[in-house]
Amino acid sequence: MRIPRIYLNQTLTVGDTIELSVEAHRHVVSVLRLREADKLILFNGKGKEFISSLVKIEKKKSLIYIEQEQVNITNSPLRIELGLSLIKNDKFDFAIQKSVELGVSSITPLDAERSTIRLNTQRELKRQVHWQGIIQSACEQSGQNTLPILQPVHSITNWLSTSTIPGIIFEPGATITLSTLSITDKVRIIIGPEGGFTERELQSITQHGFHKVKLGPRVLRAETAAISALTALQLLWGDLNI
Repeated sequence: MRIPRIYLNQTLTVGDTIELSVEAHRHVVSVLRLREADKLILFNGKGKEFISSLVKIEKKKSLIYIEQEQVNITNSPLRIELGLSLIKNDKFDFAIQKSVELGVSSITPLDAERSTIRLNTQRELKRQVHWQGIIQSACEQSGQNTLPILQPVHSITNWLSTSTIPGIIFEPGATITLSTLSITDKVRIIIGPEGGFTERELQSITQHGFHKVKLGPRVLRAETAAISALTALQLLWGDLNI
């Protein structure tokens, strides 16, 4: 039986007995139905994980004993920075979840000209908390011990100027494919909104040195494009196997 994994945003030390957060307690007791003496794996997003056991369950809290640290290397050797244009909430959530499962290193929501979602400061803060929860849950499910970095919402221009890492934009009319590129250990990819990038945005992206790459003959939805691109990158230069 697979041992459940729980993310805790705190220091974890072998030999300590700690109290689960309210959310983790509810999940362990009400959803997973674990009992005293059951095993679970704790991680705090810093790269390590710890075999632990439930030593006490009460109505509103659970106590966990941290038994030992174990090695579980799941980080991809390929660092992928994803710039993902804002799309409909459920689609964006799905894209974040699957991107984490596929080993993305960082995710930056992008406010594109054709994005159908607009976030004021208050709404952005709420969405950031929501997206961070999706990232944590995806790491729990997929076995990752390092949380991908979630950046604040950027304009495309701002995001393009934050790094000089080689970049890729996927365009149906492109003439080159991924296999023709020479990627070492870092890459950035940018995914457009439902209506695609405007000509002005495309010009800015290519001016920042992004390679136009053909992913296939079909036009993909934004969330599908993100998943397909990450899969292809991990197959070519990352840690997916065929």
